[in-house]
Amino acid sequence: MKLNSLYHTARIFIGSSALLVIWYFAEELFPALIIPSFAETVTAAYFLLLDSNNLQAIAMTIAHIILGLFITGLIGGILGLRAGLSSAIHDYCLATMLVAQVTPIIIWMTVFIVWTANTSFVTLLVLILSILPLFYFAVYHGVRNINPGLFQMAKVYRIPKALVISKIIFAAVREQLIMSLSVSIGVAWKVAITAEFVAAGGGIGAALYWSYRNLNIVQLFAWTLIVIAISLISELLIIKPLKVYSSHLQYAVRN
Repeated sequence: MKLNSLYHTARIFIGSSALLVIWYFAEELFPALIIPSFAETVTAAYFLLLDSNNLQAIAMTIAHIILGLFITGLIGGILGLRAGLSSAIHDYCLATMLVAQVTPIIIWMTVFIVWTANTSFVTLLVLILSILPLFYFAVYHGVRNINPGLFQMAKVYRIPKALVISKIIFAAVREQLIMSLSVSIGVAWKVAITAEFVAAGGGIGAALYWSYRNLNIVQLFAWTLIVIAISLISELLIIKPLKVYSSHLQYAVRN
Protein backbone atom coordinates (compact mmCIF):
# COMPACT_ATOMS: atom_id res chain seq x y z
CA MET A 1 0.00 0.00 0.00
CA LYS A 2 2.80 2.39 0.96
CA LEU A 3 4.69 1.41 -2.20
CA ASN A 4 1.65 2.23 -4.37
CA SER A 5 1.32 5.58 -2.62
CA LEU A 6 5.01 6.27 -3.25
CA TYR A 7 4.61 5.43 -6.95
CA HIS A 8 1.53 7.68 -7.10
CA THR A 9 3.45 10.61 -5.57
CA ALA A 10 6.40 9.99 -7.90
CA ARG A 11 4.16 10.05 -10.99
CA ILE A 12 2.58 13.33 -9.87
CA PHE A 13 6.03 14.82 -9.29
CA ILE A 14 7.23 13.69 -12.74
CA GLY A 15 4.11 15.13 -14.41
CA SER A 16 4.54 18.46 -12.59
CA SER A 17 8.23 18.57 -13.45
CA ALA A 18 7.39 17.97 -17.12
CA LEU A 19 5.14 21.04 -17.10
CA LEU A 20 7.93 23.15 -15.61
CA VAL A 21 10.36 21.85 -18.24
CA ILE A 22 7.89 22.79 -21.00
CA TRP A 23 7.52 26.24 -19.44
CA TYR A 24 11.32 26.62 -19.33
CA PHE A 25 11.72 25.82 -23.04
CA ALA A 26 8.74 28.04 -23.92
CA GLU A 27 10.24 31.04 -22.11
CA GLU A 28 13.52 30.42 -23.95
CA LEU A 29 11.79 30.27 -27.33
CA PHE A 30 9.41 33.21 -26.91
CA PRO A 31 9.95 36.78 -25.71
CA ALA A 32 9.00 37.75 -22.14
CA LEU A 33 6.05 39.72 -23.49
CA ILE A 34 4.46 36.41 -24.49
CA ILE A 35 5.86 33.87 -21.97
CA PRO A 36 7.30 35.33 -18.74
CA SER A 37 9.82 33.29 -16.80
CA PHE A 38 8.70 31.01 -13.99
CA ALA A 39 10.79 32.92 -11.43
CA GLU A 40 9.33 36.25 -12.56
CA THR A 41 5.80 34.82 -12.36
CA VAL A 42 6.31 33.43 -8.85
CA THR A 43 7.73 36.77 -7.69
CA ALA A 44 4.77 38.63 -9.20
CA ALA A 45 2.34 36.22 -7.51
CA TYR A 46 4.08 36.80 -4.17
CA PHE A 47 3.70 40.57 -4.46
CA LEU A 48 0.08 40.22 -5.59
CA LEU A 49 -0.67 38.32 -2.39
CA LEU A 50 0.84 41.13 -0.30
CA ASP A 51 -1.78 43.56 -1.61
CA SER A 52 -4.94 43.67 0.55
CA ASN A 53 -7.08 44.56 -2.48
CA ASN A 54 -5.97 41.36 -4.21
CA LEU A 55 -6.70 39.34 -1.06
CA GLN A 56 -10.22 40.80 -1.09
CA ALA A 57 -10.57 39.78 -4.74
CA ILE A 58 -9.51 36.22 -3.88
CA ALA A 59 -11.93 36.16 -0.92
CA MET A 60 -14.77 37.36 -3.16
CA THR A 61 -14.16 34.61 -5.71
CA ILE A 62 -13.93 31.95 -2.99
CA ALA A 63 -17.18 33.26 -1.48
CA HIS A 64 -18.88 33.03 -4.89
CA ILE A 65 -17.69 29.43 -5.29
CA ILE A 66 -18.63 28.28 -1.77
CA LEU A 67 -22.10 29.86 -1.95
CA GLY A 68 -22.64 28.57 -5.49
CA LEU A 69 -21.63 25.02 -4.53
CA PHE A 70 -23.83 25.10 -1.42
CA ILE A 71 -26.93 26.31 -3.27
CA THR A 72 -26.32 23.97 -6.20
CA GLY A 73 -25.64 20.96 -3.97
CA LEU A 74 -28.84 21.63 -2.03
CA ILE A 75 -31.05 22.09 -5.10
CA GLY A 76 -29.38 19.33 -7.14
CA GLY A 77 -29.43 16.91 -4.22
CA ILE A 78 -33.13 17.42 -3.46
CA LEU A 79 -34.18 17.31 -7.12
CA GLY A 80 -31.96 14.31 -7.86
CA LEU A 81 -33.33 12.45 -4.85
CA ARG A 82 -36.95 13.13 -5.80
CA ALA A 83 -36.27 12.28 -9.46
CA GLY A 84 -34.53 9.04 -8.51
CA LEU A 85 -37.59 7.98 -6.54
CA SER A 86 -40.10 9.17 -9.14
CA SER A 87 -39.75 8.80 -12.92
CA ALA A 88 -42.39 11.48 -13.43
CA ILE A 89 -40.33 14.10 -11.57
CA HIS A 90 -37.26 13.09 -13.58
CA ASP A 91 -39.22 13.61 -16.81
CA TYR A 92 -40.20 17.10 -15.64
CA CYS A 93 -36.60 18.00 -14.68
CA LEU A 94 -34.77 16.37 -17.60
CA ALA A 95 -35.30 19.13 -20.19
CA THR A 96 -34.16 21.84 -17.77
CA MET A 97 -31.04 19.89 -16.79
CA LEU A 98 -30.12 19.19 -20.42
CA VAL A 99 -30.56 22.86 -21.35
CA ALA A 100 -28.36 23.90 -18.41
CA GLN A 101 -25.79 21.24 -19.38
CA VAL A 102 -25.41 22.05 -23.07
CA THR A 103 -25.86 25.85 -23.15
CA PRO A 104 -22.49 27.68 -23.35
CA ILE A 105 -21.85 29.74 -20.21
CA ILE A 106 -21.10 32.84 -22.29
CA ILE A 107 -24.80 32.92 -23.28
CA TRP A 108 -25.92 32.83 -19.65
CA MET A 109 -23.39 35.55 -18.78
CA THR A 110 -24.52 37.83 -21.59
CA VAL A 111 -28.21 37.44 -20.71
CA PHE A 112 -27.72 37.92 -16.97
CA ILE A 113 -25.46 40.96 -17.42
CA VAL A 114 -28.21 42.54 -19.54
CA TRP A 115 -30.79 41.70 -16.87
CA THR A 116 -28.82 42.91 -13.84
CA ALA A 117 -25.76 45.02 -13.05
CA ASN A 118 -25.02 43.01 -9.88
CA THR A 119 -21.90 41.07 -10.87
CA SER A 120 -21.99 38.80 -7.80
CA PHE A 121 -25.56 37.80 -8.67
CA VAL A 122 -24.52 37.11 -12.27
CA THR A 123 -21.61 34.95 -11.12
CA LEU A 124 -23.82 32.94 -8.74
CA LEU A 125 -26.51 32.34 -11.36
CA VAL A 126 -23.97 31.18 -13.93
CA LEU A 127 -22.31 28.92 -11.33
CA ILE A 128 -25.63 27.33 -10.36
CA LEU A 129 -26.68 26.65 -13.95
CA SER A 130 -23.24 25.24 -14.85
CA ILE A 131 -22.89 22.87 -11.87
CA LEU A 132 -26.51 21.91 -11.15
CA PRO A 133 -26.63 19.04 -13.72
CA LEU A 134 -23.52 17.45 -12.14
CA PHE A 135 -25.14 17.14 -8.71
CA TYR A 136 -28.56 16.29 -10.09
CA PHE A 137 -27.43 13.40 -12.30
CA ALA A 138 -25.01 12.09 -9.63
CA VAL A 139 -27.78 11.79 -7.04
CA TYR A 140 -30.35 10.62 -9.59
CA HIS A 141 -28.23 7.74 -10.91
CA GLY A 142 -27.13 6.79 -7.39
CA VAL A 143 -30.74 6.50 -6.22
CA ARG A 144 -31.82 4.62 -9.35
CA ASN A 145 -29.08 2.03 -8.77
CA ILE A 146 -30.41 1.15 -5.30
CA ASN A 147 -31.92 -2.32 -5.06
CA PRO A 148 -35.72 -1.75 -4.88
CA GLY A 149 -35.88 -4.63 -2.42
CA LEU A 150 -34.21 -2.45 0.20
CA PHE A 151 -37.08 0.05 0.04
CA GLN A 152 -39.61 -2.77 0.27
CA MET A 153 -37.83 -4.18 3.31
CA ALA A 154 -37.73 -0.74 4.94
CA LYS A 155 -41.46 -0.36 4.30
CA VAL A 156 -42.30 -3.80 5.73
CA TYR A 157 -40.28 -3.25 8.91
CA ARG A 158 -41.46 0.39 9.17
CA ILE A 159 -37.97 1.81 9.29
CA PRO A 160 -38.05 5.60 9.86
CA LYS A 161 -37.52 7.76 6.76
CA ALA A 162 -34.50 9.42 8.37
CA LEU A 163 -32.76 6.03 8.60
CA VAL A 164 -33.77 5.13 5.04
CA ILE A 165 -32.22 8.36 3.78
CA SER A 166 -29.03 8.07 5.84
CA LYS A 167 -28.40 4.31 5.69
CA ILE A 168 -29.73 3.40 2.24
CA ILE A 169 -29.96 6.46 0.00
CA PHE A 170 -26.97 8.46 1.25
CA ALA A 171 -24.79 5.34 1.34
CA ALA A 172 -25.68 4.67 -2.31
CA VAL A 173 -25.03 8.22 -3.57
CA ARG A 174 -22.04 9.06 -1.36
CA GLU A 175 -19.39 8.09 -3.92
CA GLN A 176 -21.17 9.91 -6.75
CA LEU A 177 -21.58 13.02 -4.60
CA ILE A 178 -17.89 13.12 -3.71
CA MET A 179 -16.87 12.66 -7.35
CA SER A 180 -19.33 15.31 -8.54
CA LEU A 181 -18.09 17.68 -5.83
CA SER A 182 -14.50 17.10 -6.93
CA VAL A 183 -15.38 17.87 -10.55
CA SER A 184 -17.64 20.76 -9.53
CA ILE A 185 -14.87 22.55 -7.62
CA GLY A 186 -12.69 22.60 -10.73
CA VAL A 187 -15.60 23.69 -12.92
CA ALA A 188 -16.64 26.31 -10.35
CA TRP A 189 -13.22 27.99 -10.43
CA LYS A 190 -13.32 28.24 -14.23
CA VAL A 191 -16.93 29.42 -14.40
CA ALA A 192 -16.67 31.92 -11.53
CA ILE A 193 -13.49 33.53 -12.84
CA THR A 194 -14.85 33.64 -16.41
CA ALA A 195 -18.08 35.28 -15.19
CA GLU A 196 -16.12 37.80 -13.13
CA PHE A 197 -13.86 38.49 -16.11
CA VAL A 198 -16.79 39.18 -18.44
CA ALA A 199 -18.65 41.27 -15.86
CA ALA A 200 -15.40 42.97 -14.71
CA GLY A 201 -16.99 43.84 -11.39
CA GLY A 202 -14.79 42.14 -8.80
CA GLY A 203 -12.96 39.01 -7.79
CA ILE A 204 -10.02 37.28 -9.46
CA GLY A 205 -11.77 37.48 -12.84
CA ALA A 206 -11.89 41.27 -12.67
CA ALA A 207 -8.20 41.36 -11.69
CA LEU A 208 -7.41 39.19 -14.72
CA TYR A 209 -9.51 41.50 -16.89
CA TRP A 210 -7.52 44.59 -15.86
CA SER A 211 -4.23 42.74 -16.29
CA TYR A 212 -5.38 41.89 -19.80
CA ARG A 213 -6.48 45.47 -20.49
CA ASN A 214 -3.10 46.76 -19.34
CA LEU A 215 -1.27 44.02 -21.31
CA ASN A 216 0.44 42.90 -18.11
CA ILE A 217 1.31 39.34 -19.13
CA VAL A 218 3.32 38.65 -15.97
CA GLN A 219 0.30 39.43 -13.80
CA LEU A 220 -1.92 37.25 -15.98
CA PHE A 221 0.41 34.30 -15.45
CA ALA A 222 0.80 35.15 -11.74
CA TRP A 223 -2.97 35.15 -11.18
CA THR A 224 -3.21 31.84 -13.05
CA LEU A 225 -0.55 30.39 -10.75
CA ILE A 226 -2.48 31.62 -7.69
CA VAL A 227 -5.73 30.07 -8.94
CA ILE A 228 -4.03 26.72 -9.60
CA ALA A 229 -2.44 26.78 -6.13
CA ILE A 230 -5.75 27.54 -4.38
CA SER A 231 -7.54 24.85 -6.42
CA LEU A 232 -4.92 22.25 -5.44
CA ILE A 233 -5.15 23.29 -1.79
CA SER A 234 -8.94 22.94 -1.84
CA GLU A 235 -8.56 19.49 -3.43
CA LEU A 236 -6.10 18.38 -0.73
CA LEU A 237 -8.01 19.88 2.20
CA ILE A 238 -11.58 19.05 1.15
CA ILE A 239 -11.90 16.42 -1.58
CA LYS A 240 -9.06 14.07 -0.59
CA PRO A 241 -10.20 13.74 3.07
CA LEU A 242 -13.77 13.11 1.84
CA LYS A 243 -12.52 10.34 -0.47
CA VAL A 244 -10.51 8.78 2.36
CA TYR A 245 -13.53 8.98 4.68
CA SER A 246 -15.76 7.40 2.04
CA SER A 247 -13.31 4.54 1.42
CA HIS A 248 -13.09 3.90 5.18
CA LEU A 249 -16.89 3.74 5.40
CA GLN A 250 -17.02 1.30 2.48
CA TYR A 251 -14.39 -0.88 4.12
CA ALA A 252 -16.30 -0.82 7.43
CA VAL A 253 -19.55 -1.81 5.68
CA ARG A 254 -17.93 -4.71 3.82
CA ASN A 255 -16.33 -6.04 6.98
